Amino acid sequence: MFGLIIEFAVKKKSSSFWLELSAFFFFVRSVVVMVAPNLLTIELSQFLQAVSFAIFIPASAYLVNGVLPKGDAVLGQTIITAAMTLGGVLSSIIGGYLLDLLNVKSLLAFGMICALVGFLLTVAGIHMIKKDKQNVIV
Repeated sequence: MFGLIIEFAVKKKSSSFWLELSAFFFFVRSVVVMVAPNLLTIELSQFLQAVSFAIFIPASAYLVNGVLPKGDAVLGQTIITAAMTLGGVLSSIIGGYLLDLLNVKSLLAFGMICALVGFLLTVAGIHMIKKDKQNVIV
């Protein structure tokens, strides 16, 4: 069912739009968690997963399939998966170190800054792809 929704969404707006939207909501979620006054707000912020991570996975696959030659699509998706895995490992190590060294607020602030940088890099990267591939609808 979710696959049909994404397929419909990509027909209405480009995969690059959905990828930028998901990156924006990763940042929004980190801001909400950072300023959350209580545990309930943190729990409710997790509903933003529906417009961040849940959109990111299929949008990145559609973007890779639209930008790379057919023979390289699987390699592109594999690289995305490897980068996400590496990012998860590094964030766990750095997050644990920051938590031991500083405090929870500092860890959340660092996460929020990383989410903002990620959003800006996503937007910049997509615009570079669009500029480079004028004849490809991304």
